Amino acid sequence: MKILKLILVILFSSFITNGLFAQMVQDGSKWTFEAKKKTGDQYELIVHLKLPKDWHIYAFKPGGDGSLYPPAITFAKNSKVTLAGEVKEKGKLISEKLEGIDGIVNMYKGTVDYVQLAKVSGNTIIKGSYSYQICNDQMCLPPATKSLFINVNDAGGSTDTSSSAEANAGAPVSGEAIDSTKNNAVKTDTSDKKVVATLSASIPAPENKKETKSLLWLFLAALGGGIAAVITPCVYSMIPITVSFFTKRSKTRSE
Repeated sequence: MKILKLILVILFSSFITNGLFAQMVQDGSKWTFEAKKKTGDQYELIVHLKLPKDWHIYAFKPGGDGSLYPPAITFAKNSKVTLAGEVKEKGKLISEKLEGIDGIVNMYKGTVDYVQLAKVSGNTIIKGSYSYQICNDQMCLPPATKSLFINVNDAGGSTDTSSSAEANAGAPVSGEAIDSTKNNAVKTDTSDKKVVATLSASIPAPENKKETKSLLWLFLAALGGGIAAVITPCVYSMIPITVSFFTKRSKTRSE
């Protein structure tokens, strides 16, 4: 029983240490958004990503053993916007073998753009969301899902700035950008979790309480699930057998 208690203490301590370390590591990725006019009413809705040094993000088709978390970008329905095709990723694709993962892994480092072709019939606020996970050689940060807003102001007509302000104020954004009316680009400062945006209305940046709470609940749920798995009949009954197997191989009690 002493050995069993020691094993449980070590496992619990490792879970706590890993959880605290993951929360201490900040997400250094920087996301910006742009509506680039091509010809007439044809636009490119671009999501720019700049990754911190030695970090990578997986491709839409990450390969590997099927356990990798690929990014996803979606745009909400808009009466003034008609999407053409699917989102394309543009960057220097890296395909290589990673330690601990079976198969070849496809990923990007440095910078990568996600481009969606669209037909825009008038000035509007394009809403959407993006989910992603970034990793380095030692760890992966928890997956995150955040909101995006792109302001199109050169397609003709007028933009409802009141709805824009309402959307920005109510969006579940965690340290991410809204949009800027200059060159349809977004400026983001993720290092200090502030949102910098040029809008007709002054909007306070939303707090990051929701994401912190969700991470805590995720950790507690994972810990509870692990403990619950240990006390199941098929696992718990094997613990004394496994412990006695190794203890009986020792010549003395101290060993």
